Formats: sequence, structure tokens, C-alpha cells
Amino acid sequence: MGKDVQQERQWAVQRFFGGESPDAICVSLGRSRTWLYKWADRFLEDSPEWFKSKSRRPLSNPLHTAAVLHPLKKPTAGRYHLIRFIRSDCRLNIFGELFPVPSELQYKYVVATIDVKEQKLKLFLENTKVDEINYHL
Repeated sequence: MGKDVQQERQWAVQRFFGGESPDAICVSLGRSRTWLYKWADRFLEDSPEWFKSKSRRPLSNPLHTAAVLHPLKKPTAGRYHLIRFIRSDCRLNIFGELFPVPSELQYKYVVATIDVKEQKLKLFLENTKVDEINYHL
């Protein structure tokens, strides 16, 4: 925004508080009454730079999360169950790690269970265990 726009705001507010009709001010400037009242309200906030535009950027973004400040403790017990689809390359993707799997699992969904205590990755197809892989956390 240029100085012309800022001067226009100052002049409009000066006319408004000088007693001139809001309609007359808005018609002469080609602005809405909402615009005029917004700048009159900003003037009343008693800020020395009331006539300058404020940022419209939100103060926070719900999609951005704060970074973890401390590492998480490694689990020592429990099981994690993941459902994965095995594609033509016959590889199982677990958190970015790729594991080869038997070709009979190609184009099928499997349940991959990570047993933390045993440090094993167990693969199941329709409740039948088909493979077991060492998986160290």
C-alpha cells in the first residue's frame, strides 16, 4: 500500500470526526461505510500508526505442529499391527524400511505385527502366519 492510500484513510477519518456525513465521505472516495468505520475504529485505538494495514496472516496454522523437543522412549513390550498391501515388487514397506516377502503375497493385503519384546516382524495372511523377520527397534 502506498502513501496515497494511507493519506486517503487519514483524510477520510479527519472528515468523519469533523462531522461530515459518512455517506458523503464514502461517495466522494468510492469506498464503503464499512471501510470508513474500520479506519475510524483503528484511529480510536490510539496507535500512532493506525492508518497502516495490518498483516492478515494467521497467528498460527493448525497444520504445522511443533517439533518434538525430546526423543521418545523406546517401547520394551507390546505389539503393533499394520495392514499393508503387497505390490508387484513383493516388498513390504514398514515405516520406510523395505522387506522382501514371498511371491504368494503379491497383490494381497497382509497384517504385519511388530512384536517389540521378541524383536520380530510377523506377517499374516487371513490369520495364517506366512513369514517371520527379525526386526530390531
